[in-house]
Amino acid sequence: MYRVTIYSQAYVNGTYVSVNNGSNASNGLYSWVGTNNFYANQSNDIYPAFNEFLSMVSVGAYVMSRNNGGIQAYGLQYDASGNYPNCNGSSQDAINCNSEFKFVASHETGHGIVRRRDNNQTPEYNWTAPTGNCTAWMRADDSGKVQYDDAEEWFSLEYAAAALKEGFANFYAAWAFNDSNSSGADCELPYIGSEGQYLNLDRVTSTLTTDLTSGETYSCEGAPFSPLASWIGARNWLQELKVNTSCDEDLSGRGSIYDSSRYFWDMLTDEGVPIGEVIGLYDLMDPRNWADKVDTINKSRNPFCRLATAAASSTPNLTAEHNAQKNNGVDNGPCP
Repeated sequence: MYRVTIYSQAYVNGTYVSVNNGSNASNGLYSWVGTNNFYANQSNDIYPAFNEFLSMVSVGAYVMSRNNGGIQAYGLQYDASGNYPNCNGSSQDAINCNSEFKFVASHETGHGIVRRRDNNQTPEYNWTAPTGNCTAWMRADDSGKVQYDDAEEWFSLEYAAAALKEGFANFYAAWAFNDSNSSGADCELPYIGSEGQYLNLDRVTSTLTTDLTSGETYSCEGAPFSPLASWIGARNWLQELKVNTSCDEDLSGRGSIYDSSRYFWDMLTDEGVPIGEVIGLYDLMDPRNWADKVDTINKSRNPFCRLATAAASSTPNLTAEHNAQKNNGVDNGPCP
């Protein structure tokens, strides 16, 4: 009989992945201790009791094994010492998260990686974009009636900074746990709204808003959900909303999380831009000092303009790829 200790740390692809508990014990790592018999010349498996800390190490190790995002010198650190059941972004050095749900953990990992690359600076963003009579999302129920929701959601009209910030994190989670390498590349995402934050890619039953069904997923590649108003397609959600409804809000400098996620996904799959270069593209926008709303004076600070400039300054140059995919709702300016 052997005593086995498993710590919440892994070393993958030149990068340390750690889940810290905020203490100095065991170097601040969580641990699981168990006993097991080991026998010669046969497989010996260990089944530790479930906890979210080991699950988070698994998520971090998995994404680092695929691509370390250029942060191998810093490592990937999660801080699970606080009460963060839903995760709440990044602190100075770590991702504040103790969720057992892989979508939540990988979404926050996307935030954490680009924050690490941007000298631990938080991106500028603002959730107060006026929506006027442009509803946050449109979805027909069983009777054909369109449902409206003005909360901050994946399909809501937002300032470009907020749309790109959250859209990138959703894209990163989609890349982590979807097939992006075949002709049938998929991009399923679970709905994570104000009441649906516990739903993950495994379609775990959760408390959802009234016009969602348990375990519902959305697609970056096709129509976002079903049933749909007949005019809804797979590109530029907000522009379609404006053209086909009574929406009269100015879309200049506005975007949606859904459109932004699809832009990054299509850069990866349709244009063949490697994941490391997609991460680098976001980093080159320098989100820490782009315009959180709309800058009508120094228009080069507007995030969609930064995106075009970043594509042009990427190595290799990604202008052609960006131009092919910018109609995914990320070219609303205003630019110089």
